[in-house]
Amino acid sequence: CTHYLFIVVVAVNSTLLTINAGDYIFYTDWAWTSFTVFSISQTLMLCVGATYYLTFTGVPGTATYYG
Repeated sequence: CTHYLFIVVVAVNSTLLTINAGDYIFYTDWAWTSFTVFSISQTLMLCVGATYYLTFTGVPGTATYYG
């Protein structure tokens, strides 16, 4: 069941993005720009996470699993 590894990787990347974006907002005056970049990054990570989830576990509600 290697698909769990990808979910963990996505979660870690999302967390790191959150921390980095938070530091960026804190240390610059470009709060709006950094917030926009942060939002886009989070959206992309969610899309990647959803893609990996669907790829490795199948559509929710079905019994299709790739291991």
